[in-house]
Amino acid sequence: MTLTHGVRGAAAMTAALTVGSVVILQNSGMVPRDSLELQTFMATLALAGLLLGSVVEEGERGRALLAESEERYRALVELLPVPLVVHRGGHVLFANPEAARTFGAPSTADLTGRELPDMADPRSRGLVEQRIQRLRSGETLDVASHRFTRLDDGGHVDLEAVSIPIPFRGGTAALTVARDVTERNRLENELRHAQRMEAVGQLAGGVAHDFNNLLTVIIGYAQLIAAETEEQADLRLYAEQTLEAANRAAALTRQLLAFSRKQVQQPREVVVREVLEEMETMLRRLIGPAIDLRIAGGDDAGIVRIDPVQLDQVVLNLALNARDAMPEGGTLEIGARAVAVPGSDGRWQRMPPGRYVALTVRDSGTGIDEAIRDRIFDPFFTTKSAERGTGLGLATVYGIVSGAGGSIVVDSAVGAGSTFTVLLPAVERAAAAPARPETGATIAAPVRERWRVLLVEDDEAVRTLTCRILEHAGYDVVEAVDGVDALTALAAATPPVDIVVSDLAMPRMNGAALAREIGDRRPGLPVIIVSGFADPRLEREIAGLTLLAKPIEPAALIAAVAEALRR
Repeated sequence: MTLTHGVRGAAAMTAALTVGSVVILQNSGMVPRDSLELQTFMATLALAGLLLGSVVEEGERGRALLAESEERYRALVELLPVPLVVHRGGHVLFANPEAARTFGAPSTADLTGRELPDMADPRSRGLVEQRIQRLRSGETLDVASHRFTRLDDGGHVDLEAVSIPIPFRGGTAALTVARDVTERNRLENELRHAQRMEAVGQLAGGVAHDFNNLLTVIIGYAQLIAAETEEQADLRLYAEQTLEAANRAAALTRQLLAFSRKQVQQPREVVVREVLEEMETMLRRLIGPAIDLRIAGGDDAGIVRIDPVQLDQVVLNLALNARDAMPEGGTLEIGARAVAVPGSDGRWQRMPPGRYVALTVRDSGTGIDEAIRDRIFDPFFTTKSAERGTGLGLATVYGIVSGAGGSIVVDSAVGAGSTFTVLLPAVERAAAAPARPETGATIAAPVRERWRVLLVEDDEAVRTLTCRILEHAGYDVVEAVDGVDALTALAAATPPVDIVVSDLAMPRMNGAALAREIGDRRPGLPVIIVSGFADPRLEREIAGLTLLAKPIEPAALIAAVAEALRR
């Protein structure tokens, strides 16, 4: 009857049957009709049956609603897109699927039963244990940052978590809800690193620009002295020693400019395999016989667009860094291969999808401690002694690679060596390399007598030296201190000038603006731009012009002027 009519229906029918039975008894004469006891008994039975049925039905309805609520909240917890863990004293009692995924556990069952302090990174374990103790005392905990070790690959995951005490399975436990901030922290670290590099780069670029002006004067006069004192051995030796020291200083400024991405560049299409082959002999000489050098530049490695001198710097600095990591000898492998980067590649997230050339430098050296791995590209950061390094080698590599639109990653562990992987955008084919002017102490004479050169330079010492070099080579020189002065001199020169040699960064009117004005007033007049550092804002404006980088040697300047006049 209960199954057919429900609890309340069954109770009502039971009461009805009871009343009916009594009525039958009365009609049969077995029980007096006016019996008060019988009537009371009948009413009690009917009411009790109805009441009992209502109570039972409400109880069943309550249990059904409770089960439905529990199922709803269980589904909510399991579908929650953030990690949720219930633990008692750090011992995990319950975890939702997102928590298992975050911690690298195959399932929630593999996470249940583990101890949270045991999974914490050593740097976070003390904080985790402290918060567990506070939860035991019934305290509610605000948000805090923790780092845990993943169970699957040993990597780390950064979490921001809040915790509250809750009753759970007959006792007091703690509910911890977390948010995975690993990717956010990585991006913030990269942003801080980029901002720090940009600030130091601005300083380095400015210092290198002024320093290059001084080196231009030192190198220029040293070469002039060496050229004019061939018969005086002592004076020539002094000039050569001065020149050697100045060239070392110039190499240092080139590193500063490469790091700050302000080095004057002459990019062209470069076959990476050919670069490695050309450098092999020099690299073997530099790293010494104790290190086994293996170079593998596959035929299909590809072509990149970069200043070839800067690519040489990248390979050289990485090779020397690897050499210093193997004081007792070892193996150095340098290779290049073509790779394709998909848009979903987590290792190269900042690189757009496309074809790249991966240049790899792998050593079997001492490796890099994780504690300093984030700082190795910082300028002037070094673990070497003052005699062995300046801390600019890897900073230079970082600047060059970033300036060429590439990226660099490091894989290393203490005692297991290091692998530096440089990713550079690949291009379709190589173009013919522009001829480089010969350098040296010899200063060639002009092709035609008395060509006139308009020299524009705001630094008086550099202008005086450059004027002497040009006059020594047989040119007539008209001097100007900036772009505005140059336009006045250009209009007044008689006979007219044949070529303009101008600095790039100048007050009132820079070299790029001057070149535009000259193009309007004297179309076809050759212009050579000389600069101590590259200014990205002006690069497009000087495209197509001959560009010389300071410090410039006299012979290189004369060769560039002669070539421009010949064309």
